[in-house]
Amino acid sequence: MRRVRQILIDGSWEGNVVSSVTLSYQNRYRRKLRMCDDKGMEFFLDLAQTTQLFEGDALVLDDGDLICVKAAKEDILEISCETVNQLTRIAWHIGNRHIPAQFLENNTFRILYDHVLQGMVVGLGARALRKKLPFSPERGAYSDSNISGGHPHAH
Repeated sequence: MRRVRQILIDGSWEGNVVSSVTLSYQNRYRRKLRMCDDKGMEFFLDLAQTTQLFEGDALVLDDGDLICVKAAKEDILEISCETVNQLTRIAWHIGNRHIPAQFLENNTFRILYDHVLQGMVVGLGARALRKKLPFSPERGAYSDSNISGGHPHAH
């Protein structure tokens, strides 16, 4: 079975892409796992440490071929704010709960759907729409520069 022992972050690679693998946000945090790409080819993810995979990252197969990581459509909450001040305030509340967020243009960001958080952001004056879209949150300030990082800092 083909193995993946290395990941290249989005924008840092070019090469022979033979396939893609489409995964939800929760399924993109892995270390060792038998997987199937989008064409049905099996491969074994065999990383030294648990790693967060992001949209556009490349999994390097043992022969050098690449499998591109894609974010699956999933249940998200798209939050739109009227002003940058409102966006900052609501993003602080989301960040204070360590909720992964994907920031977009026009004072808008996405989180995984949660009815409690939807009520909170609406109560703070934002518009919050439940949608089915790919979710690719920020990598985070403590991510390793060579591979996607996890959450290494202490609390």
